[in-house]
Amino acid sequence: MGASRDIPNLQIIGACKAGTTSLHHYLSLHPEVCMSQPKEPGYLKRPDWDTAIDDYLACFDRPAKVRGEATASYSEFPRIADIPRRMHALRPDTRIIYMVRDPLARAESQYQHHVAMREELRSIDEAFADVASERNLYSCCSRYHLQLSQYLEYFERDQILVVDNADLAERRDETMREIFAFLDVDPDYSCDEFAARLNTGEGKRGVNDLGAAILTSGVATLSHRLPARLRTPVGDFVRRSFSREVPRVPLPDHVKSALADAIRDDTDRLRQFTGRDFAHWSV
Repeated sequence: MGASRDIPNLQIIGACKAGTTSLHHYLSLHPEVCMSQPKEPGYLKRPDWDTAIDDYLACFDRPAKVRGEATASYSEFPRIADIPRRMHALRPDTRIIYMVRDPLARAESQYQHHVAMREELRSIDEAFADVASERNLYSCCSRYHLQLSQYLEYFERDQILVVDNADLAERRDETMREIFAFLDVDPDYSCDEFAARLNTGEGKRGVNDLGAAILTSGVATLSHRLPARLRTPVGDFVRRSFSREVPRVPLPDHVKSALADAIRDDTDRLRQFTGRDFAHWSV
């Protein structure tokens, strides 16, 4: 195992479609922070997580006070389990950031994303039929307190920061200062690229037939080996060339109602845990 000072000490654990891509990018701009390439190495899901640490460390191209990743599926309990224990075993002093979002809007966006990537072939009614179950993909990812409770078994409360996606979008500079302070890096750092917002869902595109073949082949995973200055333009070119427009299909009211009923108690527990009312949320 690599020296503990080299092991990432920041984990953005989700939630899926709650702004983790944007936050990963903003953090990567700070001179005291090195974020992983690719964004979601998913190392802690590997069966050899405790022996293949060199593979993990290869995702980071320089030493830094803070080194981190953003794997959204680290908050998919009980579908994916044991991540908090593994994380603590690798580095007990890890800082954890959990991005949250209106849970109904988040679930809708996640479904749309999986459809676009051809990872979801079911209709909305089929995919959301069992939202009362914690094992339903869209339900479990919107049960924010359930996910946090797994990490609180191993980490102290002050090691975890919950960030609302709306704050990152609408009061970005202030929110980034709060995040930098949490990570104990210069809180006053700023740059012009903080104005960019990634993965907004506007003009949603999904892979076409050729894009699906490329993803299946594994070629897309090589992008992180490109120089940093080329990753964004090359990525934009690939997305334009191997994708198609995907119409947004909102969740029907009966699905929203069923999902809201399923996660309401969990959402209330999140409010109690954070001391925030999330008044703009639909649950």
